[in-house]
Amino acid sequence: MPPWVRPARKEDLEAIGRVAYATAWLGDSLAGRFSDPALFAELFVRPYLEVGTAAFVAEEAGRVLGYAMAARTLDLPRGFLLPPRLGLLPRLLRLPPRERGLLWGLLTAGAPHAPLRAYPAELHVNLLPEARGQGLGKALLSALLSALAEEGLPGVQLGTTSENRAALGLYRRFGFRAYARRPSRFWTEALGRPVEAMRWVRELGQ
Repeated sequence: MPPWVRPARKEDLEAIGRVAYATAWLGDSLAGRFSDPALFAELFVRPYLEVGTAAFVAEEAGRVLGYAMAARTLDLPRGFLLPPRLGLLPRLLRLPPRERGLLWGLLTAGAPHAPLRAYPAELHVNLLPEARGQGLGKALLSALLSALAEEGLPGVQLGTTSENRAALGLYRRFGFRAYARRPSRFWTEALGRPVEAMRWVRELGQ
C-alpha cells in the first residue's frame, strides 16, 4: 500500500517526534549528539500540535514517514510555555552542557524572521531518509498550504540552510522565495565549512 497523507493528531506526537529527531541535524539524525528523543519531541513537536494551525503526516502501514506542520509564529512561545513544557525543566537541567548548547544552537541559528503581518505562520516539513524521492514532500506541502490558505492566512515562512539543497528545490517549485540569509556561526562551526541560515517566504492564495 502506498503512503498516504492525513491530518496529524495529538497522539501522533511520538511518531512525529521520531521523524523530527531522525532529521534535525540537517536531514540526518541527532543520535550521538542529543540523548533524549522524547524530550526533543516535547520541545520541538508538541507546541505545533498544541497551538498549531495545521499539521499533516505521511503514513504507510501505520508508520509515520514524514510530516508538515505550521503554527502562527506568535503562538509558538505560548506553546513552548504550556504546562507539559514547564514540567520539563528538571530534565533540561540534567542534560550535559554540550546537549543544552545544541538545543540553544538549533533554536537560534536561523535567519531573521520575515514580517509577521504578511507571513504570520511558521512551517516545518521533514521526511525520513528512506521516504525521500517519492513525492511525499510535495504531497505534504500541498496539503499544508491548502489548509493554511483556507484559514485565510496571507503568507507563510520557514527557516532552512544552504545545506538543504533538495528541500530548497521543493520550496522553489512551490513558489517560495528567499527573504533573508546570513552566515550561520552554529552550523559553520558544526560542519567546518561556511553555511548560510536562510528564511524563505510564500504568499498564500496563489
